[in-house]
Amino acid sequence: MKLKPVEVKWIDAHSSMDAMVISDLEKCEPIETKSCGYLIKEDKEKVVLAFMCFGTNVLEEELLKHYQVIPRKMIVSIKELFEPHGVLIRANGKEIPLTYIMTRQEDGMLFYNIINKKSKEKLLKGEISKVRKPSSKQGQAKGGGK
Repeated sequence: MKLKPVEVKWIDAHSSMDAMVISDLEKCEPIETKSCGYLIKEDKEKVVLAFMCFGTNVLEEELLKHYQVIPRKMIVSIKELFEPHGVLIRANGKEIPLTYIMTRQEDGMLFYNIINKKSKEKLLKGEISKVRKPSSKQGQAKGGGK
């Protein structure tokens, strides 16, 4: 199983045993938190991350240690921690390398932020007829097969 590294931004509750006056307690806010780990499961109720991978058991199943379960309603966004690569194909058939970062927003929508400036300019000008992922051989040859 290929594990995908992600950053989950979420709103966390917090508490303290410190003595505080009411006016200070009224100013307390939830804390925006970021957790980085391997995405194990993502569904309507939760996201499960694992932080340590260390070999396999006798059944050849990956062993994971130190995990975190984050309730979906607390999540602000999920961002992949690597830059996927693709190819923009111009109307004339010429291919242009593409590097992007995908972010999943609170409402579940996916946004693709194109990194390379020339590709972004051509896409915005309407010079691109389609976008595709490179084949695994192409991606590995160009260093994009992550």
